[in-house]
Parts: sequence; structure tokens; C-alpha cells
Amino acid sequence: MQSWSRLWGLPTLSQEVKVRFNGRLRTTVARLLSSVEVIEVGPRFVASQSKRREILCHELAHAAANRRRGGRQPHGAEWAALVRRAGFDPVTRLTVSQKSSRSKQSRDGRYEHRCLVCQFVRVARRPVRSWRCAECVRCGLPGNLAVCGPVEFVSWEGEKPITVLWNLPEPVPEALRDKLRVPQGDNSKG
Repeated sequence: MQSWSRLWGLPTLSQEVKVRFNGRLRTTVARLLSSVEVIEVGPRFVASQSKRREILCHELAHAAANRRRGGRQPHGAEWAALVRRAGFDPVTRLTVSQKSSRSKQSRDGRYEHRCLVCQFVRVARRPVRSWRCAECVRCGLPGNLAVCGPVEFVSWEGEKPITVLWNLPEPVPEALRDKLRVPQGDNSKG
């Protein structure tokens, strides 16, 4: 990075722009957070050994273009000239392996988060303990959501409000059956 900074006439750029890993980047290989001058790299960057230099050059060129011309166009002429000068083709998308370290089951799984007061439901790919029910919080209640475990969408019916039917791979715990309003006659998994 230092050689590119000197080549571009910005010798301190490589020392001022920091590089850090962000494991939450799933589709983005890397990105420049221009407001704080940080290049974030994700798991796909780590996996793409053959293109790491090109990716870093791409992101550092954004920082250089921002300093030189205000970076009005992220992939404009100034950025392209900097990337060419460093010896790479100015491409905006690189083909990098799509493989992820997470299993298919964890990517496809959904977790239901339910408000035990008003029955508001929110679904996510992972348990999120910090989520709250906004309506209950507005009413002065804690708004805690119970994580009901992985769920699988089955169907929905109705309009405003709709009823969503989920398949739970595990039975609803007895302690939550009343709070979640599970019908009495339902001895199945949920």
C-alpha cells in the first residue's frame, strides 16, 4: 500500500488509512469507509489470496481519489486512472469465491422473536437478544422479545393483519406455551 501511496503522490495515505477485518461482510469483499478512512475486509477477502493486492489497491484508490478530487464519483475517471497507474484494470466488481464458512443449515434457519405482551413477531437468521418490541417500549414496557428457536415458514393467510404459520423443529417449552398462546389441543412441535 505504501508504494501505491507514493506512486499517487500521497506518501502518507497508506499510514493514515487503516485496514480492519469485518466478519459481518457476507457479499461485499471489501469496502472503504471514507468518513473514517478505514478499509474493511470480509471473509471473502481472506479466502481470495490471488486477488488481495488488487482489492486493496481498488479500495485505497477510492481514498486517494477522495483526497485529490473530492471523490464525486466512486468509480470515476480519477479512481480509474489511479488503479491503472498501480498496474491493475479498473474493474468495479471482482469475481471472488462465493463460499462461506457458515453451513447451509445456519444460513437457511430462521429464529422467531416474539413479544410476550402483544405477540409482535420478528424473524431473523440468528438469535438477536438486543431486539425490543417498539410498540411496547413506547408504552413504557421493557419490550423484551423471547427467542423461540429456529422456525421454518409454512404459509400465511389474511390481509392486515395476516396470520403466519411456522413449523418449529422442536416443541415449544411448557413454560412458554401460555405466554405464546399455543392452542391447548396442540401437542405437536408448535
